[in-house]
Amino acid sequence: MKLGARMLKTGVAITLALYAATLLNLTPVFAAIGAAFSMRQSVYQSYIGLMDQVKGNVVGLVVAITMFYTFGTEPIIIGVSAILTIGLCVSLKIKESVIAIVSLVAVMENNSGIDFLPFAMLRFSTLTLGILSAFFVNLVFLPPKYEVVLLQKIDQFSTEILQWLRVATRSWSDQPALKDEIARIQAEIGKIDDIYTRFQEERTYTKKQKLVKARKLVVIRQLITTLKQSHGILEEVYNLGDKMNDLPTRSSDTFVEELDKAIMSHEKLILSAMGRIKLQQDESTLRETLDPDIPALVDLLIHVFENKENEEKMLFLPLSSRLMEYHRELDHLKRLLNSYLQYHNEDSTVVMPKE
Repeated sequence: MKLGARMLKTGVAITLALYAATLLNLTPVFAAIGAAFSMRQSVYQSYIGLMDQVKGNVVGLVVAITMFYTFGTEPIIIGVSAILTIGLCVSLKIKESVIAIVSLVAVMENNSGIDFLPFAMLRFSTLTLGILSAFFVNLVFLPPKYEVVLLQKIDQFSTEILQWLRVATRSWSDQPALKDEIARIQAEIGKIDDIYTRFQEERTYTKKQKLVKARKLVVIRQLITTLKQSHGILEEVYNLGDKMNDLPTRSSDTFVEELDKAIMSHEKLILSAMGRIKLQQDESTLRETLDPDIPALVDLLIHVFENKENEEKMLFLPLSSRLMEYHRELDHLKRLLNSYLQYHNEDSTVVMPKE
């Protein structure tokens, strides 16, 4: 079993809420429930959730008090109150309807003999304490490093895709294994998009931080786009399968050679983004050697079967389209990285932050 940061933070928040409630002579169990329901994956989401949870708690309290003094606390009345509470949350665009229901039930379930209004305020305060405990823990305990995780994943899966491309274009890959890897990496790309959204949501507090983050977001978004394009090429190579062997030997060698150059160019850009190498190279001849001629490669693929049947003519069109997109995105990434590095001094010339 793997314990994530959110699991640990939930446990810490519940512990904090229980201790705080005990010290304040409140009902610890409802503080723990409030803390458990209020934990979020990021500080920003926790802040947005805090506003909704407090509103939901207030709605639950108001409905409970109104229904108690109007109809009492019979089980059917509590059920109707729950329906009304959810409806109010939807109308008020409060997403945290669960905490509103918890607040409603906690308030209307009064078997303590205490007058209803003081009891209701005690339960409301206890839930609020749990919500605040979760927010505090999320703010100070193991704050998520989405930027680092995001770039590590981009680095990892870009490397995996490019390695598979080298293997697949030489017909060395096991097709079932490649199919599984393509599906797995596709799922991971979805997670990368999710992490990027969370990183984008994180707030910055100075003008300089905002400017640096805005530039980083542009570069990272392009890294993800280029990653997706390389994954798309891998999919097309897999879909072609044994048909890749139908290429004439000379054309096949040219295809492998030019795609290898594109892969090396992609790897160099990733290494530069991670701060492992300098983007600019002084050896212009080396640059020329490594620069892929993708347009010429696409032209070769399109015309290699021009004298065959119509169906065969279209064989390499999807791959050709992917290659052109890949070439364009690589070029765009290179220009973005050059632009990014121009705006930073020697101590901050990498996209990947120091952990």
